[in-house]
Amino acid sequence: MKKIQIAVLALAASAAAVPLLAAPRLCGNGRPAALSGDLFSPAECSSTTLKTAALPGEAPLTGKNARTGLKDLDGRWEGNLNYALGRYELLLTVKTGWGGKADLTLELKELQFHQRLTDRLTLVPAKENGRFEAVMTTSLLPDAALNGGAIIGESTGTARTPGMRQTDLLFTNGAAHRAVFTLRGKDELQLRVLSAIPGAPLQDYEISLTRTKREAL
Repeated sequence: MKKIQIAVLALAASAAAVPLLAAPRLCGNGRPAALSGDLFSPAECSSTTLKTAALPGEAPLTGKNARTGLKDLDGRWEGNLNYALGRYELLLTVKTGWGGKADLTLELKELQFHQRLTDRLTLVPAKENGRFEAVMTTSLLPDAALNGGAIIGESTGTARTPGMRQTDLLFTNGAAHRAVFTLRGKDELQLRVLSAIPGAPLQDYEISLTRTKREAL
């Protein structure tokens, strides 16, 4: 029985890892699909409230002396990720502006089916230090947006090392992401990402990104 349960979870995760093929623009009843908050398969058609797995760990620390912005990540970053049954090439662009506002663009190219997807996240500082209003959009559903909030600060994980930071994203549909990251030198970014998407098992993956002058995938 345990092997069957593991196989079911693996299939569920792999289905979520294939963009476009598992993400319809229109639902069965003809209404537009909604954003799920999933970076790999951002559209969904469920009309019911789905259960969301809990993220392990705690929210980041955002005290007066904590690093609560992304200014040092300005620029473009590239890397490769093997996730479930998919192989992806990624390009992350970070642009920060006055007052701590940040725009993040994640381009994904699935290497087996040659599918492309672009997710965007806009962060606008809220009144409290380290907290932001967040809006996610995607090229798959250009007229849709998913609102939420973000917290950026020091990592609270038990295995944290000096310089380790954390970003938590929580969207109104219950989707949540926790990215723990460390900037090594100026040109290498190590990330571990935990994602809880309504109706799906917890996603957990690690990736190393390096600075690049590349402008597109």
